Amino acid sequence: MGPNALLQDDNAHPHRAGIIADHLQHAGVERMEWPSKSPDLNPIEHLWEQLGRAQLVDIQAMLIAQQVQIARLENDSETSEIGRLSHLLAEQMNITESLKERVAQLEERIMATESPTTCPAGYQQFQRTCYRFSTDQKPYSEARDTCHGEGGRLATVKTNETHNFLANHVRAMAQSHTWIGLSDMETEGVWVWDDGTLMQLANNQAMLIALQLQIARLQNDSATSEISRLSSLLAEQKNITDNLKERVAQLEERIRDTGTCIFTCNTTESPTTCPAGYQQFQRTCYRFSTDQKPYSEARDTCHGEGGRLATVKTNWTHDFLANHVRATTHANTWIGLSDVETEGVWVWDDGTLLAGDGIWGTGEPNGGTGENCAHIYPYKDYRWNDISCSRSHYYICEVLA
Repeated sequence: MGPNALLQDDNAHPHRAGIIADHLQHAGVERMEWPSKSPDLNPIEHLWEQLGRAQLVDIQAMLIAQQVQIARLENDSETSEIGRLSHLLAEQMNITESLKERVAQLEERIMATESPTTCPAGYQQFQRTCYRFSTDQKPYSEARDTCHGEGGRLATVKTNETHNFLANHVRAMAQSHTWIGLSDMETEGVWVWDDGTLMQLANNQAMLIALQLQIARLQNDSATSEISRLSSLLAEQKNITDNLKERVAQLEERIRDTGTCIFTCNTTESPTTCPAGYQQFQRTCYRFSTDQKPYSEARDTCHGEGGRLATVKTNWTHDFLANHVRATTHANTWIGLSDVETEGVWVWDDGTLLAGDGIWGTGEPNGGTGENCAHIYPYKDYRWNDISCSRSHYYICEVLA
């Protein structure tokens, strides 16, 4: 059954109707309720589904088509490995997109605090950025060099508002083709802004690219060659992810150094001594619980005390916490690290992303979607392990000293 049949065959009605109903409700289309027991009203139901198809037959239909084609091509044991690698590649691409979004958010915050309050001569301000629209025409590289020479860069357009501002200005001046700072000169298909950040893709687009790559290889190459190429692509994608994680860490450090808050700031002064039950290490106070709770309850307890679950961003901090656990409970102990929101994207309880490889035990993290919270694990030399968030363990709260 082809992809069109998946959307139009009446035998698939219950499943299809559920998808379409959800989609139409999300799109704000109102459905009229009819007596469900009257078979004469089936055409009305079909009309409702036709409305839904108009909104579904876009990238979702493309994804279904790619998946059906792959199912036909994957008919031997070798190509099962291709399917596994393609799935990993798609997941890695989604992680990459989440990181790109985080980089864009941080850069926007930095720009908002560091942008000039007045623009240089010849520039005009929109939001917190100054723009100059050239009156001469140059090749891309020369245009980019000119902007760099003025202490700026070719325009990065990361929001619809910015695009509309720039496009409306070009339209009003009746200008012809106008460069923005976006190119894929370094790697074909990888579009990079002039500020060094990658263009964001929707998750469905990332998945579609991965599926298209898989189909092209299955159709034109041997299975062995395809496995090799997919492995290479996966390694390359992981390198991109690692670079983005490093970039996020740099931006977060830059924000901390300039005293800019990433999230809501507490306007009251931090205590010079630790609260009762806490002990100080460097400039942070820690409390080691004597009770055990699931991850979410432990986190709520720490938040209720004006803090958070412990963020462990240096080896010194890890050694301090791990040595205390080793000397006292010798038991699993929650820290404030999870990938609950996006599988594979590990986020601290303070909202920042895990930088680098982390202090994981050998072979960790390895739990996939079933193990999304991290704890200090005595059985792996008091390093980190991922485990089900519903388990009850000891936990560590922290507040700033």
